[in-house]
Order: sequence, then C-alpha cells, then structure tokens
Amino acid sequence: MSNRSIEITSARHHNLKNADVSIPLEKITVLTGPSGSGKSTLAMDVLFTEGRYRYLESLGMDVKGFIHLWDRPQVGNIRGLPPPVALRQGTWIHNTKSTVATLSGIGDLFRLLFSCAGHPSCPDCGVEISALTPDQIADRIMQLQPGTRFTIMAPLSHSMESGLHRETLSLLRKEGFLRIRTGNVTLLLDNIPADHEFTSPLELVIDRLIMKPGILSRLTDSLNLALKWGKDMVSVHIVDPESGYSKTVRYTDKMICPKCGTRFPDLTPKLFSRFHPDGMCPECNSDTGRTNLTMRCPKCMDTGLNAFARTVTFNQITFTEMMQQPLDKICAQLRDMVSQTAETVSHLPNPEAVSRIIKALLASIKPVIDLGLGYIEPCRSIPSLSGGEIQRLRLAGLTGRNLSGILYILDEPTAGLHPREQEALWQCLTILKNQGNTVLVVEHDLDFIRKADWVIEIGPGAGKMGGEILFSGPPGDLENISSSTTAPYLKKSRHLRRFFRPQTGRGSVILKNLTTYNLKGCTATFPLGLLVCVTGVSGSGKSALAVNELLPTLKAAYAAGSLNSVNDENSLLLSDNSVTVPKPLLIDQRPLAPSGFSMPATYMGIFNRIRDLLAKTPDARAHGYKSGFFSLRRKGGRCERCMGRGMLKLNLRYIPPMKVRCDLCSGLKYNREALAVRYRGLNCAEILEMTVSEAADFFARIPSIKKPLETVERIGLGYLPIGQPAETLSGGEAQRLKLAREL
Repeated sequence: MSNRSIEITSARHHNLKNADVSIPLEKITVLTGPSGSGKSTLAMDVLFTEGRYRYLESLGMDVKGFIHLWDRPQVGNIRGLPPPVALRQGTWIHNTKSTVATLSGIGDLFRLLFSCAGHPSCPDCGVEISALTPDQIADRIMQLQPGTRFTIMAPLSHSMESGLHRETLSLLRKEGFLRIRTGNVTLLLDNIPADHEFTSPLELVIDRLIMKPGILSRLTDSLNLALKWGKDMVSVHIVDPESGYSKTVRYTDKMICPKCGTRFPDLTPKLFSRFHPDGMCPECNSDTGRTNLTMRCPKCMDTGLNAFARTVTFNQITFTEMMQQPLDKICAQLRDMVSQTAETVSHLPNPEAVSRIIKALLASIKPVIDLGLGYIEPCRSIPSLSGGEIQRLRLAGLTGRNLSGILYILDEPTAGLHPREQEALWQCLTILKNQGNTVLVVEHDLDFIRKADWVIEIGPGAGKMGGEILFSGPPGDLENISSSTTAPYLKKSRHLRRFFRPQTGRGSVILKNLTTYNLKGCTATFPLGLLVCVTGVSGSGKSALAVNELLPTLKAAYAAGSLNSVNDENSLLLSDNSVTVPKPLLIDQRPLAPSGFSMPATYMGIFNRIRDLLAKTPDARAHGYKSGFFSLRRKGGRCERCMGRGMLKLNLRYIPPMKVRCDLCSGLKYNREALAVRYRGLNCAEILEMTVSEAADFFARIPSIKKPLETVERIGLGYLPIGQPAETLSGGEAQRLKLAREL
C-alpha cells in the first residue's frame, strides 16, 4: 500500500503469528474473524497500546521515568500510526451517580450556563436575588423621572430585635453621619437618647438626592459608602414627585436576599453539582438512590441539590427541570434562543459568553440526537440505560469533538443495536472519516463489512488456531477467499441454521401495570418452558421489561414461594396454577466481578481445587504451605508489591491513572517461594497461563476441574487463559462464562 496507511510488520503479540498488515488512513476499516482469533489483540493490544506508549514518550522527564514499566506490544514495527482513541465494547458503569449529563459532558456546560446567566431567588422569601455592581445600581436609579426625591441608606440591622450599641452610635457621629431611619421615621443621631431602644430595623442615611443631570458621580460614591456600612446591601427610599407615593428598593452586590438578609453562595458551576458542598442537599448528602424511585429524599425530591440551587432559573426553567427534559426538547429550546440571542441574553453581564455556551451545548447534544437518543433525559442514570444506549452515548462524545488525524478504534459498536439504529451508527462513523480520521472497527455484522472501505480478516480459528491475516483488501474481494470463514456468509452460500419445532409451554407468567422508565402501564406475558425473545429498538424498554420488572418480581415470588400479588402495583400471575415459581438467573454482559482478582479459574470455582493440589505437593508440605498460601487475596505466596494483581497503578499528572506490569514479579503475581512449588512440572503462574483447552487436558484425571473446563470449552471459549483478568474479557466472553457456570 502507499504511505497513506498504517504499516504493521511482524506482529506477534499474544496469538498473532508475525502478522503483516496495512490499514488505509482516513478510511473505515472493519476487522473481522472468529471470536478469539486476535482481532482485539491487533486493535487494542497492539495499535492502541503502542499509540499510548508513544504519547507517554512525548511527555516530560517525570513521566519518562516510568516508561520502562509499560509493556510495549510484541511487534516488529508500526509506521504511520496516528494518535489513537479507543471505544471498548462492554465497558459498564455501575456508579448510580453517573448520568447521561456527566457521561456526555453536557452537564458541565449546563452548570456553566446557569452560573453565568441564572436568576436566583431566596428559597424562603421567593424574592429574586440580583448581585449588581455599584455602577449597575446607579444605572438603574438614574432611570427615575427627573425631580424624583430619593434617599440612599445602609441597612444596619436585618432583625427587629437587634439594636445599636452605644459605641456604634458614637462611631456614626464621629464619622460625620447625621441621621438614621427606623419604622418610616428619620431621626437625628444627636437627638437619640443613650438608653433608647429600637423596635424596628435601622438604616443609616447616607445621602438625600433629587434626580437631575450631573449627579451620577455623587450617586456612585454614595452607593459605595452605603454598601460598605450596610454589609453589601443598600436601600433606596424613593418618593414619586406626582403622587407622593413612596417605596423602598434594596440592592446588593453579593448573593444576599434583599428581604430577609440571608446570604447565599455565588453562582458558580459548583452550586449545581450535587456532589459539592455548595450545591449538595444537606438532608441526603446527594445519596438519592436513583435506582429505587420509592426512596426519594423529602427535601430535594431526588435531585440532590439544596434549596437555593433549585431556585435558580434560566429562561424561566430551573436547573432540575432542564435536566429532566428530553434532549430533543432541550435542543429545540436552545435553537430558539440562538435565533433570538440578542434579545434573550443582551441584559446579562456577559452575553457573548452565554451565546458561546449555548452553541457549545448544541454542538454536544446534536450527535446524541443524531444517534437516536433524543428521548433520553440528561438526569437519567447510566446503569438504567441499555448497553446499546451506553455505546451510542459514548460514540456521540467522539463525533462531537471535531478532531482530525485521529485513529478511532471501536470494538463491536453494533452490539445491542436494532438494525434500524445501525444506519445512524454508520452515518456517525462516516462523519468521523470525513473529518479526516481513520476508523478501525472490530465487527461481525455483515452489513458493516459490506459497507466498509477496507476489510481485514483474522483467523482461521480461535486462540492458537488463529492469529493469521487471511485477507486484507476491499470487501468485494473477500468473497473469493476460500480460507475465509466470513466469505460464505457474504455470498449467502451459508446461513445460520434455524430449528423450528412447535412446542407447548408449561403455563405463563403474566406481569401487569408495568411503569418502570418508559414502560407505559403495559401487560406482558412470558410463556414458561420456551425460548422467549424480547426485541425492539434500542431504548424501547426491553431491559426495563426483562431486567427491571420481570427479574426482581420473580426473585421476590421465588423467595416467598407465592405467585399471588407481589406488591400493590405489579401483579405476578400464572396462567397455570400447577406450575411452580421458576428460579430467576440473570446472565448479562456486565463484568464478572469488580474485584481485581477475578478470572475464569475463580469464576468457575476451580482455582480452590488447583490451590489444594499445589498444597499437597512435597515441596509445599516441606515448607508448611497450605492452600491459602497460593491465594492472591492474602499474604503468603503472592507478590506484595502488586498485592497479587500483577499490575501497578500509576497516577501521572498529564493523563488518567494507568496500569503497568509489576517490575518485581514481572506480572506473574506470585513471589519466588510460591513459584518454586510445582505440580506436574508447572508452578501456579504457569498453570494460570494455560488456556481452557490446555487446562482441561492437563487436569483430565481430576473431574472436579475437568468438567467445568469442558463446559467452558463447549461454548467456544477454549482459547481463553484461565488466569486472564476478568476486567479484560469482552462482554460476549463474560456472558458466555456466566452461562457456562449455570450449565
């Protein structure tokens, strides 16, 4: 290929067999092949890892000191590699505090918008709070009719019970002040007895003026003096020249209620964060329990914001109300404001900044809507979204950046998407390409393969049977490759086998009045003893129906042993009362466990038996090593530098925390004493490096280990190392392991 390509030579990382391949720049390339053939190895472990390594090399010397810890991919050379950005498949977010707004980045922009252009009010009085500079206050006063009499005063007390001390009266006289006002009565300071008690709030008279040209300078000086003595507040008593009607208006240059005098924090983005003390609800500390709508905070009603933050409005909408609207509705409102920008924001302190924020919001929201997610609210928690919605939301964040010269690596982006949404996804990838980027997609979808500019197939099998480049070229030429496992499906000469045998179920489970998320009081019937498929477009409510409604209701019924009404809202019924409650089990694509020690060997329950075998060896007995000595969770045989994880976490200034191979144990997780113990010639680290198929042969005489491994092998995961960290498994691999454990 020409120099307009990424040239990879002698890639031998993991199961790659000295692979030489070229990837054209500024094109969409699909990387396909059987599961475990080496697609993710080439895309993530070779290209993305090498790109990140080169980025680290370009940083300062303090970062270069850790470069030697970073595992570079085993590859001869890579030329023409752009800066890579990876979007991994199956990256689940369990934190209920993470929302659509935080993941997409629009939350920060909305907080900035409300802090710049918000209108706050006192939560107790309902009076609007407006912090104005002395010049702005003077401009408002100068709008009075000529001849209007007005008095500039400094409030000295906001409490009816508070009075002035003798020292304060004396100080006011020494400063040259003559009058104070209380209860609509003006008193001379010299005529006030020393023991006089005040029952009304007091205001110090600063100046008495008549509106006429040329008083602006004097007015501004008086306002500054009033703000000083009034502790950031000033009162203006105005007498209408025609009617004689009088009124008092209060101004402040700080966030102070002009009626009750309560002070509030300044409008900053932190005020609209439910995790910062300025904006946090004092009742629930923002622990709002979003996943359980029956546990609402009575103070903030599950918003997590304090009373003051909830009063701030922009365009007559509060921050909470804005976050609870669908994105397409928000986008329409912002577009209307852009068309009327001059009228909408001209009265604000910084109209240009507000206009730029609104345009940035539109640029961030548009890709989300283009990918069919306009119905989602920014406040929606991420765990409540389907996998397809999360994948598209993260992809929208890439297209909205308008970057060029980037290598975008996407791992199975069509997973969980309805065919109708795949076209929008392809348009999104096309936009990335047209911006001058290179797109590399690990994908099995036949339509994506046909549409691609370039196709690379790795195979022919998984694990040691894969790692070879079977094809690299335009998708039209792939059909002529006899060794390709994909070509027969592209030519439609081979199809997925479908078995249709009419069966009769064993009764049905009926759910009524379903209202979780976007379910609209519907009723669903699930026949028992049959394979039931719940389908629909992404975000239509499939996960809400199956996971959020059926699963917990069945669990409650199974625990109670009754299928009568589980609660007042959801009814669980059986059409055949003779059928017992089925035991519900969830098998999804979420990571196996959050623990850093989880791996296929522990998940399938065979690692305890392997440790028992190691503990029974002569070397282990001679040193008194028990089974727990070989556990990675406790002190003993594990490497204490990495705590048995094989990786160290580095916190660098310029980039997010990253993991590097432990330099003490070289990633083996065990110390020298544990590695010296061998079972049939292999130590514990070498055993964990075996694939499922190799381990099944190695432990062929031990049924308690062999049987679970054969089950894993039977569902197509024989290539998987039994010690591979669970966090590195793909969503499909994690899902199949869960199925294997149940089988």
